[in-house]
Amino acid sequence: GYTDEGFALVSSGVYSALNRAVELGIIANDPESDQGVYTVVVPKRTSATDEQARARQMPDITWEAQLEGAVHSVKGVLRAALSA
Repeated sequence: GYTDEGFALVSSGVYSALNRAVELGIIANDPESDQGVYTVVVPKRTSATDEQARARQMPDITWEAQLEGAVHSVKGVLRAALSA
């Protein structure tokens, strides 16, 4: 649905891909927390514009990650439109 829960469901694919990249040694792993070094910003339904809601377009999910053994980071955006 076009709800916070629906947006979270879509974002689960982003988290799965990033976690898999950690397992493969692509994204750095924090040894203290044993978690991948990345952040994901999942929008709330209230952040959608009226136009996005009418078109059932989800605001962008953005993410950033630190590459393993690198000082550089990588950023990405997931755009999704939900069908009725």
